[in-house]
Amino acid sequence: MSKTMRVWLIAVLAGLTAIATSLASSRADQRSEPLDGERVCLATLKGRMHMRTELVFGLSRHAAPDVSEAEFKRFVDEQIAPRFPEGLTIVTGNGRFKDARGTIVQETSKVLVVLYQFADERSRQIEAIRSAYRAQFQQQSVLRIDEMQCVSF
Repeated sequence: MSKTMRVWLIAVLAGLTAIATSLASSRADQRSEPLDGERVCLATLKGRMHMRTELVFGLSRHAAPDVSEAEFKRFVDEQIAPRFPEGLTIVTGNGRFKDARGTIVQETSKVLVVLYQFADERSRQIEAIRSAYRAQFQQQSVLRIDEMQCVSF
C-alpha cells in the first residue's frame, strides 16, 4: 500500500470515528432524563400523586351476630365520613383468612378505599378508624393496605 493510500485511509478512518462519536453524543443528548412517578403522573394524566389506603373490615363477630348493614353504616357515618369528607368508597367482599388456630374462616367484609394527600395526621386518622372498629365490633384486626397512586379526577 502506498504512502498516499495509507494517509487517505487514516483520514477516512479518522473521519468515520469523528462521525460515530458525534452521532453517539447526539443520541445521548436526545435521551430524556428518567422521570419520577409524580412527574409522569402530571405529564401523562394531568393528575397528582395521592395515598390510596384500603381498610378491610370483617363483619363476623365471635359469639355475637355479624355486624349488620345498619351498624356498619352508622360506623361509617360516625367514624369514617367525618375524617374523609372529600370522599370515600366502600365495597362489599367475601374474604378468607386463617385464624390463630389454623382454621380457615370465611366471612363477608367491607373494603374502604380513600384517596388523600399524605400527611401524618391523615395516617393517624386511619389508625383511629381501625382502633374504633376493633373496639366497637370485637375484631382482632382491620387490614390496612397503603400505596401511592396517580389520580386524575
